[in-house]
Amino acid sequence: MPAPFVPKSPKHSPMAMLRSMPSTATTSPRGPAPTGIDLAQLTTDDGVRGGVIYHPMSDATDGDPRVQVRALLEAESVGLLSTLSVHRDGYPYGSLTPFALSARGLPLLLLSELAAHTKGLRADSRACLFVGDRAAVEDPLAGARVSLLGRAAPVADADARARYLARHPRAETCFQLRDFALWELAVEEARLIAGFGSMRWLPF
Repeated sequence: MPAPFVPKSPKHSPMAMLRSMPSTATTSPRGPAPTGIDLAQLTTDDGVRGGVIYHPMSDATDGDPRVQVRALLEAESVGLLSTLSVHRDGYPYGSLTPFALSARGLPLLLLSELAAHTKGLRADSRACLFVGDRAAVEDPLAGARVSLLGRAAPVADADARARYLARHPRAETCFQLRDFALWELAVEEARLIAGFGSMRWLPF
């Protein structure tokens, strides 16, 4: 029987150690959104003057929100996947979904064809994966979180499978079932909230 989940102590959480610093964001014209994005190459543009950006553990990050997003995605392994429902046309449908990261730093999702969110993606590939800092259980609104908006598509890739199993070893049994397949979320824009007073869109 698996051991009960015990939240990490906030002082040991990589995202709980963020500190505030002045924003270094600059404005930039927005061109057409690309079909996919490498999260490691996110540009910064919060559209809000005088905002507060929280700096991760190392000074080497220079308050770069790209590093904050990457740190959160590497620290967590489960998110809330929202798709458009086919059962209730036009309604968002959310469910907890484990994820890993592809070689491009994009979320990898192992989905069953029987699942409601998979049926939604088959009809409309638009999706949002919300990931929050689970160490902030005592004060969730003070914790870092990010919403990744994009389009999901199946991916048949040995490297993607290896990356997913490295984070979720028990998923090996799912891979042996024919109705499970890996999907990659090609992120088009992200909404990062790094704590109170720190929020920005990351367009590219």
